[in-house]
Amino acid sequence: MTERRPAVISDLRIDGASRDTLADRAYRSIRVAIINHELVPGPYYSEAWLAGLLGVSRTPTHYALLQLEIEGIVEIAAQRGFRLRDVPESEFNEFYEVRILLETNVLQKLAPVVTADVLATLREFLDRQRRVVEDPIPFQDLDEGFHRCMAEAAGLHRTAAIIHSLRGILWLGTAHRPTAERAGVVEQHAAIVDGLEARDAVAAVRALEHHLLSSQERFLEILREEGRPALP
Repeated sequence: MTERRPAVISDLRIDGASRDTLADRAYRSIRVAIINHELVPGPYYSEAWLAGLLGVSRTPTHYALLQLEIEGIVEIAAQRGFRLRDVPESEFNEFYEVRILLETNVLQKLAPVVTADVLATLREFLDRQRRVVEDPIPFQDLDEGFHRCMAEAAGLHRTAAIIHSLRGILWLGTAHRPTAERAGVVEQHAAIVDGLEARDAVAAVRALEHHLLSSQERFLEILREEGRPALP
């Protein structure tokens, strides 16, 4: 088996104080390693080695990797271990197309019925994002929560689950934005909330499209700067 172990990797050992399951915590630790480029696309890694690094058994590690495989981030191969996928540009484009379709429907349903409590919750997401704008990991968690909250508030629980399942592609594409760009994201979110508060579905959808299309274009710029081809 071709196996790669990074020469330097952050301390991923799981803190037992969390209320999440071990698999959930393993997922988050692996995600941090991927975002920090401590695990990279191409080579195979050993599940046993990763479990040892996390300080847990292979079972929660395997479940975390299965979740990442469902999200299209890793490939698991029998007798070889796992490796990160080099996600092509076409797949990122599809991701944004799906997000716009899903979330346009969310806003069209939510705008006419949005309540003061929902608006207050969304504003709280914005405030919390502003407080962690320099820290990409909690910022990204709040970004996911903001979009999922709108779907849940609209009563579209299946849509919320689908949005949640797309999170891996989201943080692969956006985790390394500079602080100033993350601050801009918060203001784009605020424009969506302003549209909802006015019960103006058209304005909310316009703000959403601007937000997602801006994110898509920025990520494509990064791909081109890295010289990655637009694979089919």
